[in-house]
Amino acid sequence: FSALGLWPDRNCAGPQYFATRGVASDAIRSGIDAARKFLGTPSNNQIFLYGSNQADAEYNAMTTALCNFLWGPSGSSMSRPSDCGERYKTHAKVMDRGLYEATESMACQCGEYTRQDVALVFIPAPTDALGEQWTIASHEYTHAVQKTFGGPVPDWLMEGGAVHGQCVFGTNRPEAY
Repeated sequence: FSALGLWPDRNCAGPQYFATRGVASDAIRSGIDAARKFLGTPSNNQIFLYGSNQADAEYNAMTTALCNFLWGPSGSSMSRPSDCGERYKTHAKVMDRGLYEATESMACQCGEYTRQDVALVFIPAPTDALGEQWTIASHEYTHAVQKTFGGPVPDWLMEGGAVHGQCVFGTNRPEAY
């Protein structure tokens, strides 16, 4: 388990990556970077990359980091669900297909501002092509940007914007993906 900060100031900065062993993340990182070139980095979004069939200790560390990000440390004033993050751990162990999603956003106080933080969870299946991972990563990062601005957004508008973004960002997709 590793936490790799991309920015020196985590408190109001760009995404931070967390990854278990056994996940090839280059295509996902590249897809997110392509979306960031167009959309920017509006908040402290965090990205959780789960590898398949890892030891429970790997998943437990990821689940703790994810739940601390979304709900605060265990025992904090926020009411954390008792099964927080368990579905991701279970999915990564069973691995019948990949799972890519932007989670719910959480409002956080950042100095004098309130910002929305979003966790992105990526559990690529071993059979998911790198090009597919790249495209889905740019799509899901678009959702993180959309959710950062808060408020209810109709599904058609969320998906329409993200799919449109895939096309726009795809013009910068490296040949390797």
